[in-house]
Amino acid sequence: MTHSLLSAISLLIALIILSFHSQANGSEDDGIYVSNTKVIEATVDSVNAEKRTVVLRGKEGKLYPVEVGEEIKGLEEIEVGNKVRMEYSETFEMIPADPDEKLGAHFDAKYSGPSSAKELTTDVDVFEEVSQVEAIDIENRIVTLKGAEGDPVMLKVDDSVKRLDEVKVGDKIKTRYTRSLTISVK
Repeated sequence: MTHSLLSAISLLIALIILSFHSQANGSEDDGIYVSNTKVIEATVDSVNAEKRTVVLRGKEGKLYPVEVGEEIKGLEEIEVGNKVRMEYSETFEMIPADPDEKLGAHFDAKYSGPSSAKELTTDVDVFEEVSQVEAIDIENRIVTLKGAEGDPVMLKVDDSVKRLDEVKVGDKIKTRYTRSLTISVK
């Protein structure tokens, strides 16, 4: 993974913590867990199978043009009036890592494609990194982590995390960011 990509992902994770801290599902005894899910429902307003485009109408009446990739077969099955449901979820976890785990990051992506345009489609991305605690500012609730690339990332820790005082410099932390998109047409 390149230096700039790792930095961008680390910044994204920091922003997720900051943007989701008010939506935290709670802190587990051993870590932090936050998630957010957005469900969008729309109606098919028009379909152009030749150009591989579909126009969706949201509940508020706004139109959303969508390009449909070649990997989606059976676009001709989609009809004006079909209901489309899209569910987008993001989850962020930060838990203690095994002291023997090596610093590093990896990214996995999974696509569960449909055999037709009306079947359920799921796309899941998972980014996971093991970092080491470089510094802790208990008073301001800021933890500085360093990954395999060596760039430090400062993270603000939400007040819901009650055991921050137990984290020590040198501890290893595993961060996992999961993103999923599920689409169904009826």
